[in-house]
Order: sequence, then structure tokens, then C-alpha cells
Amino acid sequence: MEAVGETIVTSDGVRLAATWYPGREAPVKSLIAMPALAAPQRYLKYPARWLQERGWGVLTFDYRGIGGSEPRTRHGAGVRLLDWATKDMTAAIDWVRREVRPRFLAGLGHSLGGQILPFCPAHRHFDALVHVSVQSGDIRFWQGREKVLLAIVYYLYPAVARALGYLPGRRLGLGTSIPGEVFLQWCRWGREGVYTDESGASLEHLYASVTGPILCFSFEDDRRYAPLPAVMHLHRQFTNATVEYRHVRPSDYGLAHIGHFGFFRPECGEALWEEMITWLDARDPALVATP
Repeated sequence: MEAVGETIVTSDGVRLAATWYPGREAPVKSLIAMPALAAPQRYLKYPARWLQERGWGVLTFDYRGIGGSEPRTRHGAGVRLLDWATKDMTAAIDWVRREVRPRFLAGLGHSLGGQILPFCPAHRHFDALVHVSVQSGDIRFWQGREKVLLAIVYYLYPAVARALGYLPGRRLGLGTSIPGEVFLQWCRWGREGVYTDESGASLEHLYASVTGPILCFSFEDDRRYAPLPAVMHLHRQFTNATVEYRHVRPSDYGLAHIGHFGFFRPECGEALWEEMITWLDARDPALVATP
């Protein structure tokens, strides 16, 4: 079956571009993918199609202000980072629960997509989570050249975002354009080392609200975006979840490089995708109970 373009409407009336991959067993097992900061949903198509071929239903979507959900003339003006969690993620979860009603629902969070998911009240509907390069943005966990590059992003790029109202991410090596307020909030989190709301109140207690199992992938050669200390620091805050770690060396899979996005490319990801669905199947009570 072909992938289907969908439009998901949020509680405040924003229309999000989404893609539904209707695997033959979607009512049994489905997955929602939450993308990274400056990454339109199209980079998720390879694992989504692969999962679909194995029976899974998969939903990918663009956050407001990104990709197909971008207001073309305003570059995401008025979009806030917490809207992505509280409204956009919630709308995606509600759509799958309403339209598909899967028995088992998994979440796949990449980078920021895993960081902010606990701020979405609907996260409780996930039976299991897979995290790929999900890290704290606290700059203290970076070293050497990578720390210098991140400091440029956190301390110099905000001036560009304020001047233009958005960050021209593609021109600055950060994927696609990012709405200004989204980028400024992300930089504040990274500089201060604490996830906060617009008033400055900490949100970090919400990590304890996640109670399901998490499979956490990190990569030896992902030092620029998700160094292992940053990954470990964030996941220690999931105090009521069971976290299983897979720290991957590319050479263990016969690869020269995986990095921050390699998990989502066919040449790097298929062996890792097999690990993912084997782990997810083991978390499905109905499958575990099958003799």
C-alpha cells in the first residue's frame, strides 16, 4: 500500500502536514515518529516504509513552522517550541488513536523529538518509546571543537533569528529554516542547562511522568550533536522508566559512519531497525503471551 498524505488539525486550529504508512497490521501495532529540531518529516520515510513492509502502521509529521506545516510567508511567526509538544505531538497521537486505534502504540523520538515528548500530556498513550540520539542540550556535556561550534550556535545565531524572525537553518548548516521563537527557546535551554517554560519555570519534573520502557540508541561518532554524556544525563531524569541503552560503534556494523542521522538511512539503519522491532515486539504484552 502507498503512503498517504494527511492533514492533522491541532487543538488551536493549526494544520500539520503528515504522512500515514498503512501497514497491514496497523490496528495491531503502530508507531509515531517525532522528528528533530530542523528536520522535515521526509528524512523519516526510509524507516517508515521499512516498518510498513513489516506490517507496522507509521505516522510521520511536520511540526508547525517546519516543512509542509510551514506558513510560507511568515517563516513560522508566533510559533513556540512548547507548541510542538503540547499541541502538535498531542494532535498526532490523537489522530492515530482515533483513526487507527492500535492495540500497541510505539513512539520513535529523534533528538529534540525525544527531549520534549515528556512535555506532551498525551505521551501516556505510548506503550514503549525508542530514542535515537536523544540528548540534553546542556553545553557543558560537549568537548573541544564540537563545544566551540555549539557555542557559536547558542550565543551568536540568536542575533540572526531576532533580526529575521526565523533562523535560515539551511544556509547555516542546521537543516531547514527554524521559527525564531522556537530557536531562541532551544538556545536558552542549551545555555542554561535546564528545560523551562516561557515563564522560566522548570519542566524537568515531567520526565518522571514517563513510566513505560525506553530503548535508547546513541552513536560513538555523534559527538557534534549527541555526545554520550549528554545522552546519559538526560535519560537519568526518566526516573520512573526502564531505560535500555545501545551505544553503537559504526565499525560493529561494518560502517565507517552513522552520526546523528545515519539511523534513518537504509545503508546504515536496517540492522538497527531490526533491533528496534525485535525490542518493541518483546514489549507487546499480546506477543509476549503468545506461546
